[in-house]
Order: sequence, then structure tokens, then C-alpha cells
Amino acid sequence: LLAIPESLSSALLDVNGEVKNYRIGDTLKDSDYTLVAVAWNEIIIADATDKETVIRMVEAMPLDQSAMMAGGVSNQRLQDGNMLPNASLPDQPNTDSQPAAGAPSNNDPKSAIDEAVTELQENPANYLSRMGVMAGGDNYQVTAAMPANIRNRLGLESGDRVLKVNGQSVGGDPAQDARVLQQVKQTGEAQIEVQRGDQVITIRQQF
Repeated sequence: LLAIPESLSSALLDVNGEVKNYRIGDTLKDSDYTLVAVAWNEIIIADATDKETVIRMVEAMPLDQSAMMAGGVSNQRLQDGNMLPNASLPDQPNTDSQPAAGAPSNNDPKSAIDEAVTELQENPANYLSRMGVMAGGDNYQVTAAMPANIRNRLGLESGDRVLKVNGQSVGGDPAQDARVLQQVKQTGEAQIEVQRGDQVITIRQQF
């Protein structure tokens, strides 16, 4: 995921068979490689000599939680023929605009948003509880009950507060938030403003 400031951006990587969310500056497990940059369709890592390796993504990961561990992208060769050892990048996750819509059961992102919209309109309390978030009147608070794979995919942490989506406040009216999701579906992207401790970061998502 991409965040503002850039130093808070992260990527979900499969290193030596272990999938983990790495932030910029983190050292990859059991290696001398460090994550140095994250983009929409690729990441860049560097070894101890600052030689950079680019790993590219191809397709978006299905939104179905059960598919979270499916399919990684093969390592890409550099021009000099070197290859990153034992690391791959799971397909970039496509996410909804907020945690309240983060765990649909449909692989199609558009249908997943439709499901979230329906749930927010018809049974918001049950849906938010199932997603592990609490409506705080002017935000959605992420709790420890949010499934770990969703937190990892979105780069969220327990205690985070989702303040705005595409500039619109959320957390006060589920019906209004459902309309925000419908707008996200139409535009195909979302900018999510998140308060983490004393910092406010912006997470950008496309699908």
C-alpha cells in the first residue's frame, strides 16, 4: 500500500515461504535485502551494497479472504542477470475504501463493494462487528477483532482511526458511508485518511 508520508508505505511479501507486511526500511527475513520503495505495480529492494532489485506485480489479489495467500509473482531478473533469492511478491491487494468494507466474500471488487453497500444500509451493526471496526461518530476505529489478514493487506493496526475517504468524513452515518463506497466504485480508487497515534496518514488504494 502507498501512504503519505512515503516512509509509511508497505508491501506484503512472501520471503522464504513466510508472508509478512514490510514497511520501507525493513529488512527482509533471513536476507540482506531492505525494502526501499513501493509503487502501485512494483517494489524495489536493495542489498547491503545498495544494488537495487525491482519486483513487479501482475494482477490484483482477489478480495476473498481465503485467497489471501494465493499466487505470488515470479522474481524478475535485473539487466545484469542477477535474481533476487527466495523472495516473491503476492499480487497487490485491491481493497474497498474503508475497513468496514474490507472482507467481502466475492472475488469481484465491484461486487464486493456492492455487498458492503448493502450491508451498511441494511444491517450496519452486525457488519461492522464482523469486520472488527467500531463507528465512533466521526471515524471508524480498527480493533483487534479485525481479521489479521485484512489488517496486513491494508497496512492497518489495532487502534487506527479511519477519518475520511476521498475527502468525506465517515463513521457517523452508515447509509452515507454506503454512498461514499458507491462513489469509490465509480472512480475505481480511494484515498483513506487514517489517524495513527499522533500522526495522520493517507493510504491510497486502487482496484
